[in-house]
Parts: sequence; C-alpha cells; structure tokens
Amino acid sequence: MHQTERPPVFILSCARSGSTLLRLLLDAHPQLAAPPELHLLELGKRLLWAYRFTSTPADSLRPDTSAWDVPIAKTRQTLDDIMSDYCEHRGKPNWCEKSITSLSHLDVLDEVFPEAQIICLFRQCLDVAASGLEAIESTTRGFDFDQHLAFHRADPRIALIEYWHDRTSKLRTYQASAPERCFALRYEELVTAPQQNLARLTKFLGLDWDESIVDSALKSPAHVGPGDEKAYAKHRIEPE
Repeated sequence: MHQTERPPVFILSCARSGSTLLRLLLDAHPQLAAPPELHLLELGKRLLWAYRFTSTPADSLRPDTSAWDVPIAKTRQTLDDIMSDYCEHRGKPNWCEKSITSLSHLDVLDEVFPEAQIICLFRQCLDVAASGLEAIESTTRGFDFDQHLAFHRADPRIALIEYWHDRTSKLRTYQASAPERCFALRYEELVTAPQQNLARLTKFLGLDWDESIVDSALKSPAHVGPGDEKAYAKHRIEPE
C-alpha cells in the first residue's frame, strides 16, 4: 500500500470561487495528486455513521460513544486506502482533495484528518454571485447554493449573496480556529500573480516549488471530472 509523504491537503471554499482552477494548478505539481470532486468528507460522514453503529453490540440501541476512536480509525483507513490507491495510480506521493461540500463537514475533517493542511480560498462576494448566476442559467446541475435558492426563488441574487456570506463566515471562523494549519488565498491574488502565490502556497505545504506547473496545468489537465467546466476550457490564467 502506498504511503503518503506529507499530510493530506484540503481546499475549502464556497462554490464559484476558483477552486477547480486551483485544483488543476496543484494537480500539475509532480508531488501532488488532486482528483476531481470526490466529496471525501461527505463519504467520511457516512462511514463514521456506519462504523459507529456496527461497532456497537447488537443489543444496544445507541452507539457506544466511549469507543468512538474505533470508528474514526476505520473511517480514516478506508479513506486513506482510496487516496493511496489514487496516488499510486498517478505516480505521486501526496494528495489534495477539493469539493464544495467540504465546508459542511468540518467536524469530519477535524475528527478523521486532524493533521491535514487546509487551503482557505476566498473570492469577492459580487464576483461569486455573478458567476453563480451564470452557472444557474447555463446548466441544471446542482450546486452548493441550491438550498439558498429555494428560499429566494424570486431573486437568486439575494440567495447567492446570502450563500457567500454564510460560507465565507464559516470559512473565516474555521481559519481562525486553526491558523497553524490554514493558508489563506484570495482568488484575485491567484489569477493576477499565480507564480508568486503558488510559490508561497507550495512552501506552506512543504513541497518543492516548480515553476512549470502554471504553464502546464491548463494545457493538458491530467484528470478532468466533476468541477467547474469553465476551468477546464481555460488555456491561460487571467483575471475575470
């Protein structure tokens, strides 16, 4: 079984913040494998639920909370096996996971991956809202802001602004709770000075800096899948 060299990396952001672009850039690094959205923490939540109840004696109506270390360890092992196999397939020693649902499962992140390194990706409110409106008009695919849209059917702009506020507030609170594990990055900084900001980021992650990743990331993305289709269509990084 492949063993990773560094702690796992998670990208946390709200939808329409450039997280797919960042994933592609990191995936171009020779030491880091970043797959499309796996919703790994959502899977972890379901595994914890299953392991907690199946680790409890059959005659008990409730999970044994005194033995929750066992379900956590089993969940970690299952997720490690998935990602280790992926790293071996890609020929890379470390992995990074990006899913827009991750902000809804921070408790799982802290329980199962307490040593993980976190990239907190931020984007300006009105730009997220504008991108969200464009996405709503162009596809019927579900988004992280569907619940907010349901409460503001008459004006999706209000829904998207409230969504941005809720998710960004949650992200800032989490960043403040674990500053030693978090790296804050603004989308606007990433697209205006990608080399400089990626060099800072890779240093935080304990990886060697590779200047070629910016040029190679969008020319032939290694693993296309769930995420922002616009990012896959890009051939160069430019401010929007």
